[in-house]
Amino acid sequence: GRVSGGVVAGETTEPSDRLRGAWNLRLFDAGLLVETPLLGGRGDGMVAGKFGYPGLLLPLFSPHTSLQYWDYQLRVGYRVGERGRVSTFVFGAFDELRDTAKNLTLLGSEFHRADIRWDQRLDGDGSLRLATTLMTDRTRSGTGDEAGEQFTSSMLGFGMRFELERDVFGSSDVGKGRLRMG
Repeated sequence: GRVSGGVVAGETTEPSDRLRGAWNLRLFDAGLLVETPLLGGRGDGMVAGKFGYPGLLLPLFSPHTSLQYWDYQLRVGYRVGERGRVSTFVFGAFDELRDTAKNLTLLGSEFHRADIRWDQRLDGDGSLRLATTLMTDRTRSGTGDEAGEQFTSSMLGFGMRFELERDVFGSSDVGKGRLRMG
């Protein structure tokens, strides 16, 4: 409801208490992820990204086709007290497929998000989250020059959410369930 297209919801893992990382190098792209504790362990940081370079090989098979893509993620967080945490998660991506002979963008798409949140573990079993998300999207196709036309769709957005997660039945023999409001 209330959206067109797909919606992806994900949960990140708890921040690592030690420096760690991963990288990959493939024929068409390379990626890197680094995560580390900050500020004596009260804070944490993570940066990751992928960069595609199919333009090195694609012209061998399709001389007038250009393909570019990249994405990034950045997360910083800080523990407040024993049960609270404030964090910012920023991520985005860019994809573009072009016919260079016609100066024609067949498909161009990019998005960027910044999610700022306060998470608080509650007494007993439960959690509270207050979050604000800032977002921008842009999709385009066409030549974009004076002789041609380009279709562009842009969006700026802002969202707020409140999530409360608590045990519904407690520890009774009836069973356990979760109530999540958001």
